[in-house]
Amino acid sequence: MENPKIQPDKITKPIQLLAVWFAGLVLLVGLLLTGAKTINEPIWLVPVLAISAILIIPIFLYFVFLLQTKYRPQMQEDTFYSRYLDTSTNKTVILTEESTINSTVIELQNQVIQLTESNKTYLKNIESLIKDTKSQDTKKISEIEAYIKTSNENFTKVEENIKKSQFQIKLNRLLPKFSEYRLAIVKNGFENLEEFTGGGGKLLDRALISVGMNVDPKFVLEVIKILKPLGLEIINLINNGHQQEKRKNEVVVGSHAYNNTELVTLNIDSVFIETLSNIENKELFQSMFK
Repeated sequence: MENPKIQPDKITKPIQLLAVWFAGLVLLVGLLLTGAKTINEPIWLVPVLAISAILIIPIFLYFVFLLQTKYRPQMQEDTFYSRYLDTSTNKTVILTEESTINSTVIELQNQVIQLTESNKTYLKNIESLIKDTKSQDTKKISEIEAYIKTSNENFTKVEENIKKSQFQIKLNRLLPKFSEYRLAIVKNGFENLEEFTGGGGKLLDRALISVGMNVDPKFVLEVIKILKPLGLEIINLINNGHQQEKRKNEVVVGSHAYNNTELVTLNIDSVFIETLSNIENKELFQSMFK
């Protein structure tokens, strides 16, 4: 069987290039850790290889976030990018073939999350090895332990930020406390935020949050805890009509759907929040609205 080869002429999109980077990162980290495990002499080379394998990860994640922010339109599916080119260049872009929405970016984000989890395990193993090693150089050991602690904190922060970027919050400007809602969302690290206005310019009577079918319940819980003190009172699912697929990764804060009798709407009270805090998957969360 022939080994699969990367064909450079086939790599035509930023997301494809990023996937190649990721594959190279996994290979490089594996080689460094394998080398650290198998090499015995010189002794100083082992920690150098291990620390190098760890340092590569945050550097790679930095460039992932750079692509997700500065080059976000280019990272989206063809239909979205064509609309972006329309508005940014005032030229109509015609797609040569039918484009379909894909989940490549989300899959890549999940792979990065898995990578951070695996590196947390590596750090724990290194920390355990240090504790089991008899050494008189307590200062050096303290420095390494401090580095491991900082790295773990950074991995956790990166993982949380990636998870937050997977879903989009849409905030209605017609909410009575719109500015306070916006400040609370941004202050808590939710950068994937878009504002909108609807309903003929009339202020909303009730503060409703509508949740897409693909949104993680932990994400929903975090948003609710932030916005509940500002008056968020009811919740429903976007689970009917053409909106279900279109808004599956969205959380609409200030939805106009509170008068829609076809949707099951629940009060956001202490019982609801407690129940939601014990839910681990989307299926159980969605069952609350049946």
